[in-house]
Amino acid sequence: MPLATFKVTVFARPRFANKPYPRRQLFRAVASTKKMTHDAVWFSRPRKFGKGSRQCRLCAHQAGLIRKYGLDLCRQCFRENSAAIGFVKNR
Repeated sequence: MPLATFKVTVFARPRFANKPYPRRQLFRAVASTKKMTHDAVWFSRPRKFGKGSRQCRLCAHQAGLIRKYGLDLCRQCFRENSAAIGFVKNR
């Protein structure tokens, strides 16, 4: 009798992510199946605009984004990396 075969799906990691999978990214990938189960209903609307469609390019955090100049960094990551990017603090 042959062993059962399983279909394994590999999800692409988000760009610039230093964590294996942010929880919301993994849930979004699992929820995008064809079958509309109870869990898939919460991520059923398209995320093309608005606060829910954007995240920090380093840590995938959605709150406190700095979008000016196309940075797309949360404020914590911006403070850590501002000198490396080339920003100088003037007082």
